[in-house]
Amino acid sequence: AGRVGRLVWLAAALIALAVAAAAGASSREASLRVGLVTDIGGLHDRGFNQLSYAGLKRAETKLGVDGRVVLSKQNADYVPNLASLARQGYDLVIAVGFLMSDAVDSVAPKFPKTKFAIIDVDQQALKHKPKNVRGLIFREQEGGYLIGYLAGVAVTMITGQLGKLTGIPVEGDTVLAELVSLVRGLPQ
Repeated sequence: AGRVGRLVWLAAALIALAVAAAAGASSREASLRVGLVTDIGGLHDRGFNQLSYAGLKRAETKLGVDGRVVLSKQNADYVPNLASLARQGYDLVIAVGFLMSDAVDSVAPKFPKTKFAIIDVDQQALKHKPKNVRGLIFREQEGGYLIGYLAGVAVTMITGQLGKLTGIPVEGDTVLAELVSLVRGLPQ
């Protein structure tokens, strides 16, 4: 519960920061409308979707945000889901995960007055670099280094073996960087 709790707080803080950025100098009287589009992992993926949803719920409670979640069942849902929220006048549309990079890059320029955020993608990595998109990036390699060091110490004391389970391999994914950092963190 401790690690998950910290991750929920982190996601909530990121959503709150994105919401605050989207609000800009707007009046406090008007409720900010935030739409969240999940990737195909669903709301209970124990990852970015679930944490982003928890952050949105917290923003609704603490900041008075008017939030809506749109579930994507397949990759083909990304563009219509993002565009639908933008057409409905949401102030901020959050794309959960790097799998939506192309969809955000395609949709955001068509809705220049809507602010978009995408988790785990640098805005500069998008082909068209839309000005109304902000990337929310995590430094997984830093945690990987620390975990590697601690795992190395613990494993040396117990079995002398080390293993790591990673996610699906996707081009441009940070899993490799995290794994390299983990290995670098191992005691020599």
